[in-house]
Amino acid sequence: MGCEDSQISVPNRKRRLDHLTLEEKLQRKKLKNRVAAQSSRDRKKARLDDLETEVRILKEKNEALTLQCHNLQLEKKQLASENQELRQKLSGLECNHQTHDVGCSTQVEPAAFSMDPLPQGQALQRALGPGSQVLTMWQVLKYCLISQISSIVLMEICAYLTWMNWLKAYSEKPLKWTQSTDSPVQRNHQGIKEDRRRTIEEIVELSGVTWSSVQRILTEDLGMKRLAAKFVPRLLTAEQKQDMKGKRFADVPEVKEKTTEALSSISKDEFRQCFEKWNKRLNKCTSVSGEYCEGD
Repeated sequence: MGCEDSQISVPNRKRRLDHLTLEEKLQRKKLKNRVAAQSSRDRKKARLDDLETEVRILKEKNEALTLQCHNLQLEKKQLASENQELRQKLSGLECNHQTHDVGCSTQVEPAAFSMDPLPQGQALQRALGPGSQVLTMWQVLKYCLISQISSIVLMEICAYLTWMNWLKAYSEKPLKWTQSTDSPVQRNHQGIKEDRRRTIEEIVELSGVTWSSVQRILTEDLGMKRLAAKFVPRLLTAEQKQDMKGKRFADVPEVKEKTTEALSSISKDEFRQCFEKWNKRLNKCTSVSGEYCEGD
């Protein structure tokens, strides 16, 4: 029991294939190669599907960013118009403030106010006045709005340019397994039509394409699958049948019509000469009583 447990607990031990024949080993190797090729094709197809999904998602994001940029442009125009209106109002307030300062400068202050100095904050506030405070407040608000809008627009423009560069690079450099021209497919198809017993190695030498490309063209583009000889039918298909030499007729009436035309085209002299030759040969055959003879 201990030996059996130790043998069972070794799963990575390679199995010997001495009991298989040479044909079975070749079939097993071909099957493994076929499974590996199919797995590679499945992985490539899955990768291609993932890339298509990513492209679709990025296109949706691009559309959303474009719409957002359009909305931001509209908002920017609206803010610009509001800013213009505020500038006009501010210029009106400055004019009113200047006229108010001119009117108030003629008034005489009392001696107590003129002799006693005001504190620094009150002196600055009195010097600025209400119009200057409003102007300062509007300028601060304007700078805040402009900085916020410029930062948002800059981020959107950078994202849009990055997306466009990525899309351009992706369109200029497509995937290798998606690049398939018609000329190798046509050359391989023509070579197989000329001789259907050709192997993949012979087709590679004729077409100048790699072995894997020829196998992919045969299986995917031309739809030719490898089968065992015992499963191949012995009847020719419509594609394998080729036009034979001579004339073919559709039905019996056409045969009779063409035969009558051919006989009618023979002249009387030619028919008489042919009939005389038949009589001469028939008389010679009857004179020798069925014995072998050569020549006329």
